[in-house]
Parts: sequence; structure tokens; C-alpha cells
Amino acid sequence: MNAPDELAGILQECLQLTREEGAAIQSAAWPAVTQIQSRKAALRESLAAAAQKHAGGPSLAAFRARAGRIISLLTRNGEALAAQWRQARERQDVLDQAKRN
Repeated sequence: MNAPDELAGILQECLQLTREEGAAIQSAAWPAVTQIQSRKAALRESLAAAAQKHAGGPSLAAFRARAGRIISLLTRNGEALAAQWRQARERQDVLDQAKRN
């Protein structure tokens, strides 16, 4: 497989995993989030190697656009995760208050 195809495939897999991660966060499926994050971490080395091979290639703009979509999804996932954490913290505060009463 040539470097642009390899890079495109890895970016597509990252995009799909990031979408799955978002769905898992929204449904509070924490074991699935952990598994997906492990799979994404395993792709990082391959992504770095493929990007290095393709550095300066003529279609780099297309890969940057795809990477931008992934970054946008990661940002949204982070916001969703923060919201889930706040809700959990609020529930815990209510439980703690009930114990004290």
C-alpha cells in the first residue's frame, strides 16, 4: 500500500473510532470508551509513521481536512465527557447530602 492510501485508511479508522467513542460517551458506556481509546492509542504509531512517509505529498490538504474533522469530533467528545462528569459529580453530591441528613 502506498503512503497516501495508508494514511487515508488510518485517518478513516481514527474518524470511525472517534465517532464510536462519542456514542459510547453519550450513553455512558465506560468500558466501551476505554476499549475504543486503547484502539485509538494503538493507531497513533501507525499514523505517525504514515504521516512521516507522506510528508510534503501533493494531497496533504485533503488529509489536513480529515484530521480537522477528527479534531472537531475529539473536541465534542471532550465536551460530552465533561458534561457526563459534571452530572455524575452532581449525583454524588446529592447522595452525599442525603447521607448527612
